[in-house]
Amino acid sequence: MNDLEKINTLRNDVAPDPAAIAGARAALMERAAETPRTRWRTPLPKVVLAAASVVAVAAAVIVVVPSSGTASAASVLAQAAQSASVAPGAETQDRYVYVDTTTYIGGVSTPEVERWVPMDATDRGLVRQADGTSKQFQYPADPVCSHALVVTSPTGKPQPTQPTTTTDLCQVPLVDPSYTYLNGLPTDTAALRAIVYQQSRQLGGVIGVPEPLSAFLTAYPPNYLATYPPDQGAYALIADVVVTSGLPPRTLAALLRVAATIPGVSVDHHVVDAIGRPGIGLRRSLGRDWTELILDENSHQVLGLETMLKGTHDAVVLRARGFTSSTDQRLPAIG
Repeated sequence: MNDLEKINTLRNDVAPDPAAIAGARAALMERAAETPRTRWRTPLPKVVLAAASVVAVAAAVIVVVPSSGTASAASVLAQAAQSASVAPGAETQDRYVYVDTTTYIGGVSTPEVERWVPMDATDRGLVRQADGTSKQFQYPADPVCSHALVVTSPTGKPQPTQPTTTTDLCQVPLVDPSYTYLNGLPTDTAALRAIVYQQSRQLGGVIGVPEPLSAFLTAYPPNYLATYPPDQGAYALIADVVVTSGLPPRTLAALLRVAATIPGVSVDHHVVDAIGRPGIGLRRSLGRDWTELILDENSHQVLGLETMLKGTHDAVVLRARGFTSSTDQRLPAIG
């Protein structure tokens, strides 16, 4: 007696249930008739498809294609957050966060800008242009109103700026935030997410902002975030903060974890930033507009961001960032 005969005679004293058999058969046939969903983001080359067919026929192997989209983007952002959380913090002698960026407006590069953001809100920071000119700036004493509203000349004479706004900039301290403000933000994902979403909505009322704010933000037309749905506005704000700000590693990690909770973000593992560095692109689109955060393909460090807004392609490249003890100290380039 073979195995099939043994199975056939197993519990032959129990009569089969015709209804159960019919239901099981119908369910099996229904599943077999389903059309599997393709998960490839882009068509595979014909050579790859042909090779895959040969392998499948010869070895009768079912290949499961990993899914892309929000889940993959969330995973990449979680890895970036983990990398940021274990990055070296400030040492005792450190007084500044050095931030070196270049902004591209409509594909045209603006001069490289170096900033030394003071870790102590009572200290003055320094902005140095590519031509060697520099100016000092200082954050207000109130850490909530953390914007660089007071700019001083190289001689130290105050030169207060007069921003034109339809809302109080103190309500959106994530725009050019001080280190003190960022260091005081909660690292709990839900609490920080609420702050980001609230400020992205408030930022819609800002028409003009004082220097030395991010040139990237000032390139946007009035109320650009107000026209975005909450998820799109929040993602755009996070991208700007994590690229252009002098922030502690713990806050960078927390903001990346918030970004990982935002739905609708796609991932592309084969992007190149504005200066040719390979990376991973994390893009959230709204019609033809989009914001893309770019991370290093190996270390998951933040490299920069790119946007498409009303047909204009802009970018910010983060060249270097880290703690320094003086405004004479620079750091090696990222990547």
